Amino acid sequence: SGVQHNITLVIDREPAAPDLETYAAERRSQLLATLQGIDILKEEERTMESGYPAYELVYKWIPVEGAVVYQKVLFMLVGRIVCTFTGNFSKKTIKTIGVEFDRIAASFVVPD
Repeated sequence: SGVQHNITLVIDREPAAPDLETYAAERRSQLLATLQGIDILKEEERTMESGYPAYELVYKWIPVEGAVVYQKVLFMLVGRIVCTFTGNFSKKTIKTIGVEFDRIAASFVVPD
């Protein structure tokens, strides 16, 4: 499909936002302001199997003509630390490899 599958992780030990919902909303606004043709497909609060609160955002966009990329972003709050997982998928692989993305995020342990 031409999509390079990957997962990136950003650990924010000092988030400026007062809560996870605000943090995710600020990142969502940044995405909408910087990416042309973005289409939000899913946005919801979740609780991970570990009990950590999380916020999931799934969207698609066209970075270049003829290429459609689906991205899944998961903001997970561990204490006051926000861990942001981002994965790139095609339309087909978000349904298959996307499950593995969730398992990886669920198994993550924040280092001290």
